[in-house]
Amino acid sequence: MDGVLPLEFDKDEIERSIGERFERVVRELPDRPAIRLDGRATTYADLDDAANRFAAAVAARLAASARPRPIALLLEAGAPLFAAMLGTLKAGRFYVPL
Repeated sequence: MDGVLPLEFDKDEIERSIGERFERVVRELPDRPAIRLDGRATTYADLDDAANRFAAAVAARLAASARPRPIALLLEAGAPLFAAMLGTLKAGRFYVPL
């Protein structure tokens, strides 16, 4: 089936975080397109790099805040939005799409 990931997740993996599960896909398929939009493709590795940069920025900005605070995301659909969503989750925070 074209466009379907050839990966299966065991019960142990299902109980992992979204970020951990995504990183497994990145390790297995780094050069495969994760997002195709407007004739351009973003690979899993590129999306993961962008998500990690966003996670680092969120962690640095909110390092002093122990209180859970949502991250508001106001982005158009595309790779930057998905990178921000993943990055927020990797930073241990939650997001609110606007």
